[in-house]
Amino acid sequence: DQLVVKEQKTRTRTRTNYPGQHRSALERLQRLKKGCIRKAERAQNEGLDLAYDAREAGDYVEFESLLRQVIARGAVVPTKASALAAHDLALLIFQEARSGSADALGQEASRREAEAARLLTGLGFGFRLAPSILGYARVVERGEPKTAGRPTSCAPLDDPPLVAALDGVLNASLLRDAQYAFRPDSSFWSFHGHPTPGFFSYNFPILSAYFDQEGHSLGQTGGHVIARVVRAVRPLLTARFPAVAHATSVEWWAHKRSRQASHQLHYDTDEHRLESGGGAHCPTVSCVVYLSQGDGNPTLVASHSLPGLLPGVEQGPQRAGGPRKRKESAGGSASPVLAEDAEAWLCRPTENRFLCFQGSLLHGVIPLRPPDPSSTKTPVSRKVSSKDRGPKERPPRVTLMLGFWADGVSLSPGYAGHFGAMSGSEDEDGGGDAKGRAPACQNRVQPENSDDEGGDEDQGEEFELGPNMPMPEFGVPWVEDELFGRSPAAETAAPGLASDDNEAEEQKAAPREVILEHIPRAWVPIPKGDGAGADGGRDGVFNGRKGAHFMGRWFTSHPREIDSQILSEPK
Repeated sequence: DQLVVKEQKTRTRTRTNYPGQHRSALERLQRLKKGCIRKAERAQNEGLDLAYDAREAGDYVEFESLLRQVIARGAVVPTKASALAAHDLALLIFQEARSGSADALGQEASRREAEAARLLTGLGFGFRLAPSILGYARVVERGEPKTAGRPTSCAPLDDPPLVAALDGVLNASLLRDAQYAFRPDSSFWSFHGHPTPGFFSYNFPILSAYFDQEGHSLGQTGGHVIARVVRAVRPLLTARFPAVAHATSVEWWAHKRSRQASHQLHYDTDEHRLESGGGAHCPTVSCVVYLSQGDGNPTLVASHSLPGLLPGVEQGPQRAGGPRKRKESAGGSASPVLAEDAEAWLCRPTENRFLCFQGSLLHGVIPLRPPDPSSTKTPVSRKVSSKDRGPKERPPRVTLMLGFWADGVSLSPGYAGHFGAMSGSEDEDGGGDAKGRAPACQNRVQPENSDDEGGDEDQGEEFELGPNMPMPEFGVPWVEDELFGRSPAAETAAPGLASDDNEAEEQKAAPREVILEHIPRAWVPIPKGDGAGADGGRDGVFNGRKGAHFMGRWFTSHPREIDSQILSEPK
């Protein structure tokens, strides 16, 4: 501020009295000003990194303190770091609070929520996810996961749901093999350099999950572990989503998430078609198989859909996006529902739980909530006890995702020029390059056996990962060792039995329906209270449009703008 005043005085004095010195004086001040700004940016970035380190260590008190320091510095010199700090402080406050009236929350919690609202309005946000989503009930608060109390079946449902969840879909042998294939030290992660800067996935024809290259049936346990999972879940999916019966290929990918990892709200789309101007194209059904629980932060699925892509849902002619009410009958109609009226469901991660939903629905993983302040004898803003602070030693959250696609999905080159693809996984409709295929991420991977003596020279070349890569057929160690491997526990589960007999011996009770937590309104408006925003003004110097990129999309200027934001960015 002093530099600005001095610069204004210099402009006034030197312009008339000393024209020759005017330019040099201003240049010196501008260099000094830029140096101060760079120094402030560097200090704020370092403070933000320290804050994230404190959060990773479980010290949320230090995390909040460091965020506030960055915000205070940003009031003098606004930067992207100060905008991110304001965003993360608001998220922390809303995740600490519980849903309820001001009297139930207490004056301190209400004051903090008002502060968070001022931070967000200063950033230009007008809506946030509902309190019961960001402040989801912890496991100890809600008790054991609820089920419908009855086994499920493969009988078709009269009204296909938007989202459903089942427990116990994989039998014990298949679950062990899937967990073994994607265990924390699996070569799958190291080969792909996980976590990668961009998205990648694999795709194979559904028929190859049932028959080998000669057309022989694979039986109960034949083929790789992904094919076995597809055979296990497809009958249950078809009963709930009949359109799955017409799917021709399966896209799959996996995630291994650390303690603090979340996943921003997004759509599952055909990335190549979208990037080449072909519009949004989503799988018929998307699925999540929870191989381990992790820290328990839930998956959110909202009824917010890309326009025109949700079957059986009425579309409003002048709506930019969002959910629509289902028709009550074949001849009936329903008025369109605004995007801000979308409902949502939360699915808690539990080993061997299976979540499935219409492929065009908005979804993501909610950030982990901080420790419950009420579990200690200190106020909400004070430091929690050392007993509740440190990170608990838990395995990472490992999930396997499936997307069932109809004809026309674009494939990435992937391994095609290095190892060859599994039979039938070529783009039969001539898609590929004709559709403008371009790698959706800049990951470059070098084949593991490129240094093997006598190997093909082409195998030493790097290739780019991308969405819907054909499954490699041979020459890739992680495919042979992990996807076709068997868990060591499986060999001792039923001694003396062949693998097919072993899995048949482990047939268990039918999967059970899970009652998901339902939120009537996913988005709620942020109250515009009195007072300044995070930047000391109402216009929002920390506005995201100034250059800061806010991960998560837990807050938005308006729900109807989410579609354009998501489709303009990679998944």
